[in-house]
Amino acid sequence: MKHNSNIAPSVLNALKIIVKSMVNREDVSSTEFLRTAFEATFQLIPEAEKGSLYLLEEDTYFPMCSKGYDIELLKKLSFTKDSIFIGFEEADADKIIAYETFIEQREVNKFTEETIETFKALGTYSNFVTLYAPIVYKSQPIGLISLEKFTEHAFPEHSKEIMKIYAQMISNYYSISKQKEFEQQLFNETVEALVSAIEIKDTYTEGHGKRVRDLTATICKSLSLPMEDQKKICLAALLHDIGKIGIPTEILNKPDRLTGEEYEIVKAHPEKATHVLSKIGSFTEILDIVKHHHEYHNGQGYPSGLSGSNIPLGSRIILIADAYDAMTSKRAYRESMSIGEAKAELSRNAGSQFNPELVNQVLRVLA
Repeated sequence: MKHNSNIAPSVLNALKIIVKSMVNREDVSSTEFLRTAFEATFQLIPEAEKGSLYLLEEDTYFPMCSKGYDIELLKKLSFTKDSIFIGFEEADADKIIAYETFIEQREVNKFTEETIETFKALGTYSNFVTLYAPIVYKSQPIGLISLEKFTEHAFPEHSKEIMKIYAQMISNYYSISKQKEFEQQLFNETVEALVSAIEIKDTYTEGHGKRVRDLTATICKSLSLPMEDQKKICLAALLHDIGKIGIPTEILNKPDRLTGEEYEIVKAHPEKATHVLSKIGSFTEILDIVKHHHEYHNGQGYPSGLSGSNIPLGSRIILIADAYDAMTSKRAYRESMSIGEAKAELSRNAGSQFNPELVNQVLRVLA
């Protein structure tokens, strides 16, 4: 069987570009993904001389990025869904069609004088071919990729097919990206709700979780921990006191020092936190970190009496960040310590309560 040697290599190269533009995009926003995908389009369809990508905001398409055009001029051509600038059927992502139009000359009676002047300034007043396809989300066009070449000759058939397939893939990937953004937003709101719940109950710890999270983030970064580990440890830091939801309010807000019996009740909060967080699948990876954030280096902490390297690294970091914030915060029964006093207390307890290497690192961070 003979293959068309002119088309096969270009299609193969196109597939490589498509794959490259879509891998490792997990942490990229949907708009940044579209920007990257747009740039890759010119490698897929090299005949294109200029192009633009529009996104729908409310009922109007606005240019998000372009190649070969002045973006400020393009903004003057923002258009509505019912505009005469474009025409395509609303369809599912797997039914997208690429459209091609040759513009011999714009119909002057259909546009304002300002729009005609804008076309002329952009070079899209006459004698060019435009190839375009919609970006679809939930069966509705939410964007448009448009490529132009300034000749009377049509785009090659395989370029039209590539445009169609790529627009389909972008639309599908964009849908996945938007769903991930929604899930992340929902996750963030869940975390904020949990933090707010404990701060409402324990009035003395308002902002404590976020401050501990911020210091923990600084420590993790200074240790050059892998980004995924940093994210998990910081999330655990933010939620480390969530178990206090299960502690009586009168104990949490007691204006005096706790009795021995009351302190034993408070010491149950790490395990209560584990119980609460275990009900939410997204928190599975931080359960041990939260549970052991009161374990001491010498094994005299709680709830399991772990010591040294048996304590999760995240727990060791949070223990120090938690203690530092507690010492530098005012309580009903005592004034806050100065930064110098708190640092001295960390040093004094290095090797007993705190991991000594981490204390040294934290002191460098706080310097």
